[in-house]
Amino acid sequence: MEAVPQGPRPPERNTPKPKPESKQKPAPKEKEVTPKPTEAGDKSQTEKEQSQKAEKPEQTVQDKKKIDQVEQALDMQIDAQIKKVSGNEQVSQFKALRDKVQQQVGEDLRERIAANPNLVGKEKILKRHIEAFEPQVRDAVMKLAKKGYEIESAGFDPKNPDFQRMSAKMELSGKIKNKLRGLGISVDQQSDQTYFSFATTEDPESMKKQWDAIAEIVPKDRKILKNIAMLLAAIGISVFQETSGEMGNSLTPQQR
Repeated sequence: MEAVPQGPRPPERNTPKPKPESKQKPAPKEKEVTPKPTEAGDKSQTEKEQSQKAEKPEQTVQDKKKIDQVEQALDMQIDAQIKKVSGNEQVSQFKALRDKVQQQVGEDLRERIAANPNLVGKEKILKRHIEAFEPQVRDAVMKLAKKGYEIESAGFDPKNPDFQRMSAKMELSGKIKNKLRGLGISVDQQSDQTYFSFATTEDPESMKKQWDAIAEIVPKDRKILKNIAMLLAAIGISVFQETSGEMGNSLTPQQR
């Protein structure tokens, strides 16, 4: 076969080859710029964060203060309890002494009733046996009965053995009250009722001296003296009041 003659080749076009895709690096993040506070005084985010951080220590301080206050209150309560217990130690000691004295009263009263259950002499004014009173107060009670007074109670205070108390139907002048108060004896008068009290001691003998002092200083009951005067006047004996305050008697000319 005969070769076919080829014509001239067209000129080649310069077609650009596609470039391989290149991996683009991510653009760096822009730093957040904290806006500056405006003239109106708006706080920036940074300032808010700082404020929040500053609040935490402040709350911690407040909590600590509350804890300190609670602990201080507890300490005060404990101290009060200690003082209360310390103050009651002496009362407890006197309670034991009162219980011992009351035991002695019970024994003495049983022996007396076994020997003679009847009231005799000034016991009729007291309306009870003298042994029913505590030993430290018996002599004083008997002496006051001779002066015409009815003693309702005397001895250890039943509610607080820290004190000795007596209740009697009598009225005292201010001079007598002051004299007793000078001996450390409290005197409280309500109408025709008088209350005496003084501090209990560990020595029964010293308490007896205080009771005896009361019986010695308290004068005779004027009501009783007036009744005696009326009885004497009925049989012709005149009784008059001297300037010294003591009762005296004077016989009528017929009695002399």
